[in-house]
Amino acid sequence: MATQAPGPIFEQTLSADGNTSYQTVVGRVWVSVSGDFGSGGTAKVQRKNVAGTAVDIAGASYTAAGDDVIDFSDYAVNEVRVNLSGATSPSLKVSFQWTSPYAVLRTS
Repeated sequence: MATQAPGPIFEQTLSADGNTSYQTVVGRVWVSVSGDFGSGGTAKVQRKNVAGTAVDIAGASYTAAGDDVIDFSDYAVNEVRVNLSGATSPSLKVSFQWTSPYAVLRTS
């Protein structure tokens, strides 16, 4: 069986309340938030539902630096972003990384 090479990486810094751009991911996605939330900021990972509305992902909310893996099914295609709200003077770095199972199929 082929090993999975590191997948695409997306990084964006939020310097005010708002959203990162949506990223289309396939399968599991690693999310990292680091830097300064400002005072009182909350970062929530969201996915776009079928109606095109951003929906918070349960358990994927941060008020301090952290990282997590969102365990979408291997071949599930999702659009994800991070929403930052309630922050004063933040400088929050958001990173997504994912490994597409399709890449493994191409290299097997």
